[in-house]
Amino acid sequence: MKAAAALSKRDDDVGILKADMSLLKWMMGFVLAFQIDIFLKMFIH
Repeated sequence: MKAAAALSKRDDDVGILKADMSLLKWMMGFVLAFQIDIFLKMFIH
């Protein structure tokens, strides 16, 4: 019984971490896109 509860909690924790990592990937993608845009605008204009 305790083992099943521990595995269930672990699965919930892994799901939360996967969701957080997905959000962080999107955030980093937007930040990198803005930085590249600013960098290119500095040298094009």
